[in-house]
Amino acid sequence: ADSTNAVTELIETNNIATSGTKLTVRTTAAIDLVPIQVSVTPTLVKAGDQVTVTATVKNNGVDSAAASKVQLLFSADTLDDVSDTVLATIDVPSLAGGATHQISQAGTVPLATNNGEYFVIVKVDSASAVQETNETNNRIFGTTPVQIYGGGGCASEDATEPNDFKSQATA
Repeated sequence: ADSTNAVTELIETNNIATSGTKLTVRTTAAIDLVPIQVSVTPTLVKAGDQVTVTATVKNNGVDSAAASKVQLLFSADTLDDVSDTVLATIDVPSLAGGATHQISQAGTVPLATNNGEYFVIVKVDSASAVQETNETNNRIFGTTPVQIYGGGGCASEDATEPNDFKSQATA
């Protein structure tokens, strides 16, 4: 390969060759953390009752993702916003490309919750610590709402009462 024609050759037109193999160059890792399912049981409770949230986090990318955090949000709608109550923040270990991690989190519905229909939103990489190829698919909500009945809606929740969330995570 004499790209500058510095060497005199008999044939100067054969100094270039191409490969039939496509080369892909990435400037960032191919990581995409997504929640792929969420369920809440039971779905008919009173304020102050316990529910269990089960969710699966998947790395849809091909590269390993660093450890991250998942938030469980208790919401009056399916939107993630400042009016939601953070039920728990859970540590998720590093995930290889294509790997999944299941979370099971038991906790107490806030005492100040009014009667009505609520959703649990699972928000992966909630601290935005992992640079992903797609940052818009990090949320999912349980399609079956949690029904709150029989009271609740206290003016204020006892500030000393913990949410009593206990997590169990399995790979």
